[in-house]
Amino acid sequence: MSIFSALAPDAVDERTLATIADLAAGDARLAIALLRRAAKEAEAEGQDYLSPGLVAAVSDSATAEVHERNIALLSTHQRLLYEIIAKAGTVGAKELRLTYEAEASRPESPATRRRYLDSLERYGLIKQRGSTRGTRYCIADSALRITQ
Repeated sequence: MSIFSALAPDAVDERTLATIADLAAGDARLAIALLRRAAKEAEAEGQDYLSPGLVAAVSDSATAEVHERNIALLSTHQRLLYEIIAKAGTVGAKELRLTYEAEASRPESPATRRRYLDSLERYGLIKQRGSTRGTRYCIADSALRITQ
């Protein structure tokens, strides 16, 4: 199945695909959301094709959609870690650990928490700065833009 099976044969040109690829920057979920939102917008406007401008116009809403989906897919402990970081804005590793252990009914091991934090960073939800005891966590710029 290709992207063209749900759209008219000439609905998406190479420039539009390149715009989607540039905006998605390797994030397949975002690329699909951009294509889907642009197609819906084109249909609502009575257009027969997608354009780079139309894709750019739906970029923020597509990014928000992917962000919300990523949040919805978090486990209870991942969500708790994310919420602690979001509430604090920026938080050090020790403060994050202490807050997490106080708020979690059954805290995960340090190794599991590190895996959860790594996955939050991979999802583009948080950023980690520094290492070891100097590590600080904050909401990723793209996630901050969406949650404000």
